[in-house]
Amino acid sequence: MSINRFQEMLLEAYPVIKYIPVDACDSEAVDEAVAKGETGDRLFDFLWRELASVNSCAEFGDAMALLDNAIRDIEAVRERIGRAM
Repeated sequence: MSINRFQEMLLEAYPVIKYIPVDACDSEAVDEAVAKGETGDRLFDFLWRELASVNSCAEFGDAMALLDNAIRDIEAVRERIGRAM
């Protein structure tokens, strides 16, 4: 399995990657752990899958748009929960 450059950046940048119970240097093991739901980190799993869907030849804008959409969705849910407090 070959990961794309955006997944590589996720492995480099994810703040709590050290808590994922697989070697982050082994992209095949990471991919398998995500597929089996064994990372223990659903946000990481989501980002991994979403970034996998971005073509490696894509412009950075494509990956940024995907992340921006996810952030907007999370902020909307957070705001709604905050209003209920």
